[in-house]
Amino acid sequence: MLESVHNFHYNVTLAKAWYGTSINGTEAGVANLIHEHRVDIGAGGILRHGDSERISFYDYLMPTFPFRTCFIFKNPGSVKPGVEVLRPFSTSTWYSTCAAAFVMCSAIKMAYWIEYRFLRARINYRSSLFPHRLGGRFIYFTLLILSTLLYNYYSSSLVSSLLNSKPWTPTNLKELYETKLRLGSEDQPYTTLFITQERNNTWVQQINSTRFYEKDQANFMEPKEGVALVKNGGFAYHSEVKTVYPLIAMTFDVDSICDLVEINFVTPGVIGLMAQKNSQYTKLFLIR
Repeated sequence: MLESVHNFHYNVTLAKAWYGTSINGTEAGVANLIHEHRVDIGAGGILRHGDSERISFYDYLMPTFPFRTCFIFKNPGSVKPGVEVLRPFSTSTWYSTCAAAFVMCSAIKMAYWIEYRFLRARINYRSSLFPHRLGGRFIYFTLLILSTLLYNYYSSSLVSSLLNSKPWTPTNLKELYETKLRLGSEDQPYTTLFITQERNNTWVQQINSTRFYEKDQANFMEPKEGVALVKNGGFAYHSEVKTVYPLIAMTFDVDSICDLVEINFVTPGVIGLMAQKNSQYTKLFLIR
């Protein structure tokens, strides 16, 4: 964003800390680089550590702005019909239904057996074995009523479940890693620094070592190219949200935007700028 405002490029230097441990913090981190005039402007979560004792050593520039990066992609998940078919009834209801069906079938079988054995002389050889006694008719009538109620409730619940169900969606880095999506990223210093700092995060390191690379080359690309691949599907692109969403708004239709999913990567925070005291760049970097 700042590059587009000022229309020039920056030479980026990475530091692993904001300040040193002293009051002014000048012996380490971004503060040390600024204090020794090796950099002109520092950016990051430095304002969280901007104690009153340090104001006399640095210029803190306002306002701050939120910082968040994410993998953004079209949802590769789908509704599983097999699960949805069973969902209208609970497990106990399914067992009860099966038990009731077994009892009904046994009762019908018994009614047929009784009528056939004791009344076979009255039944024509070519006629169908339909129960004529009150007991058999009552069993059939009860079965008809229960089946109708069960069918109506089941069909309406199934339709409602299918209409309201949401497809499975990856929600974290582990699930993203386990998908078949190709991964790519904007080439930014904060991405490299975050991966370096998260050495103990298994899934960050797995993604970095196996999914960020194609043919032994890092899959870095410009936002326009990354967003175009996301639009085609099967691809997850990592960048700052303020960079990708304007491109998405210009190139995606409404339905495609609704299909997008995002998973945070670099820890979200609030970004501020810090400059050398009385720096010539202070007014230049004040964004209003």
